[in-house]
Amino acid sequence: MMTRRLTLAAGMLLLVPGGAAFAQQGAVEFGVDAGYELSIVDNSDNVSSVGIPLQNLRIGFFVSDAVSIEPSVALAILSSGGTTLTTFSGAASLLYHLSQDPAQSRMYLRGGAGIAVIDLGSNSVNQMGVSGGIGVKAPAGPLAIRIEGHGGYSFENDDLASSIDLGVLFGISFFTN
Repeated sequence: MMTRRLTLAAGMLLLVPGGAAFAQQGAVEFGVDAGYELSIVDNSDNVSSVGIPLQNLRIGFFVSDAVSIEPSVALAILSSGGTTLTTFSGAASLLYHLSQDPAQSRMYLRGGAGIAVIDLGSNSVNQMGVSGGIGVKAPAGPLAIRIEGHGGYSFENDDLASSIDLGVLFGISFFTN
């Protein structure tokens, strides 16, 4: 049921009009990403995750030709041996585009912070983190292909150990003016 809803939401994003002049002040970027992430957890086993076809939903608001603000959300539900782990995370990032020509491939730098809410059924905990990345957006007609490598740090709290998070995202963006 959840997969069907996410597929429907991603499909509706295809209806958003786009164009070559997508990255101008006032433009909005809608995006979906698939990805791989490795979490190196302090005093524990490492955790890797693959999110295909959808790991992350994001929306970017261009405040200038070079700068956008991008909130994102992610949901993961894992079940094994009668135990279910649900993680919902949200983040806010600032992207700085190294080129201001939206008709060309553009590299960008990203930095941000977020929170993950982890529900173990009987217990729910929150974990804060920071992240940064470097990526490229390549125009493809009314869309853009996006590839990003990123790293982050999740802070230790009373319930969870700290971790270093490394990953890569492969995404598609749709733009409005």
